[in-house]
Amino acid sequence: MSREDKSLSGLPVSGSIVAIALLLGLGFVSQISFHPSRPKQSLHVKEAALEGENIQARLWQDPFEAIARHEKAYPETKVCQGQQIDAFAQQIVNKGAKEIVVLGVMVFGGPYAEEAETRTRYRYAALSALGRLKYVPEDELHLGSLKDPLEPVGGPKVIPYEWFERTSEDEPDAPKKILVLWLNDDNFFPEPLMRLGQLMHILEEAVCQKSSALNRPQLILKVLGPAGSRNLKAMFDEVSSDFYMYPCGATAEFGNPKAMFDEVSSNCGRGKWPVYFDMYSWGSTAEFGADKEALFRDWCFSRGNCFIRTIGTDGALIDALLEELRLRDADPVPEEALDSDDWQEPASVALISEWDTFYGRSLPETFVRKIKARYEHEFPRKKIEESKIHEWVYPFSYMRGLDGALPEPTTSGNPTATTQETRQSDTRKETVERPEGNSQFDYLRRLARQLRQLDTESRRKGKPGIRAIGVLGGDVYDKLLVLQAMYRLFPN
Repeated sequence: MSREDKSLSGLPVSGSIVAIALLLGLGFVSQISFHPSRPKQSLHVKEAALEGENIQARLWQDPFEAIARHEKAYPETKVCQGQQIDAFAQQIVNKGAKEIVVLGVMVFGGPYAEEAETRTRYRYAALSALGRLKYVPEDELHLGSLKDPLEPVGGPKVIPYEWFERTSEDEPDAPKKILVLWLNDDNFFPEPLMRLGQLMHILEEAVCQKSSALNRPQLILKVLGPAGSRNLKAMFDEVSSDFYMYPCGATAEFGNPKAMFDEVSSNCGRGKWPVYFDMYSWGSTAEFGADKEALFRDWCFSRGNCFIRTIGTDGALIDALLEELRLRDADPVPEEALDSDDWQEPASVALISEWDTFYGRSLPETFVRKIKARYEHEFPRKKIEESKIHEWVYPFSYMRGLDGALPEPTTSGNPTATTQETRQSDTRKETVERPEGNSQFDYLRRLARQLRQLDTESRRKGKPGIRAIGVLGGDVYDKLLVLQAMYRLFPN
């Protein structure tokens, strides 16, 4: 055998075999499960912490869960009632920074698994972004807890917080300190703008009282939020009203904001001045109409603020979705037949969405509006009613929590093995479950059979039947269950 025959494209035979073996083994290697060796530690040990931050927490941990866990471990200390606003303001002054960015991150505060998972992911994302900007945590082992000043005296609600400091001097104008507040999005409904203003106003007043003109820091408010479309709609509704709101609750006409800017009281020289903040909407995708959006942006601009969506809207998503359906021969937009005033039969589509969220209710409506808009754009002389579109677009709904799983009480341990086995058994059933208990599996199976019946009747009439099923919602665990229910009846 010649030397040339012993190589493959310049790679020695032995090297080729190793490379091929590695390529063939990639799928196998990627499936190897991790086996952590860290021993479980059930004992909580009190640690020395920085001023105010005294709740043990990993940087990736859900901040609300960390506080609940600490409260369970040390019920006698009542540390999780949170710092009072005066002590918190003194802590801010003691930082000695001229400017402090107060970064309010609005997240869903519910106790359910999907909301806890979302908080964990977004805290990881937010802290990673701060790291890219060369900010590091002052205390990477602890969180702080502020008693929510908007709640009544003795109220249980708290605001988790943590401090970050800049480690680089390459941008001398960058703020040296960032205070991250983890805000429960639910607590700001139904007047999120007013409550954000009230919170910041109370904080600024407290800082003023604890400082002098020489050491008073400037607080710059940035808001990452709201977390969901419900609160963004509430903000638009606030601005759409006839009143322009002060952070302290008083109102003035929206048409004359300058009169409000000129008002000064004796309290630290600020008083009822409006609170300025920039808002970056990372989680709200619903559309509310161009008029409302323009009015809200004008309102922000009149106050020197900005409002930026960092995520695409539902309308943009559905435009792309309709294009994808057209490419897959499942176009729900009717087309005109040749030499006829009739249209070609559009593909039938089923939409299954959450009923108990604004996001879930608005998505099917946006889908229908986009079909109407696209049809009338392609055929300007033709009009179509949205009610007619429902002849081939079938909306269905469900309530979140199809599996019936509820948060475990803080006083109980992990679910028993019997409970886990029962849940696994329930998910394996192929017959219609009894309509008892918390789970909605019986409803889900009836829904799947109802869709199958609609598909059969459509095909019996010579129509193409249901060509696509849209599962719309924010809870991935529910969507996986819906997909399980539909898969066997609609394998294609």
